[in-house]
Amino acid sequence: MYGYRPTTQSVAKLDPLHRSANALALGSSVRTLALLCWPICLFGYGAVGRHYAQHQREFAYAKKQAIGEQTLVELRTQLRTQKDLQEELLSTHEALSVAKGMQQQLREST
Repeated sequence: MYGYRPTTQSVAKLDPLHRSANALALGSSVRTLALLCWPICLFGYGAVGRHYAQHQREFAYAKKQAIGEQTLVELRTQLRTQKDLQEELLSTHEALSVAKGMQQQLREST
């Protein structure tokens, strides 16, 4: 392809016309290889870059969702704790009211 002619002679002993024709053929083959490979590589790297950016956005969104869910769980836990404290406070208040009522009844009976 491209007119390259292999030979067993050393480069120094080759005819200058043969040597320049082989050099031109090798240069053309390297150029063709570069023109075929570079667009494929550029397309591949571009696709990876687009997918990577999309993946990073999805990951950031999922991370925000996870943090939101974690915060929601923490808030629910705090709410449960607050409800438990309110119930405990209410029962303590009721117990104190009963105790005061009993204390008042004792004072009245004596």
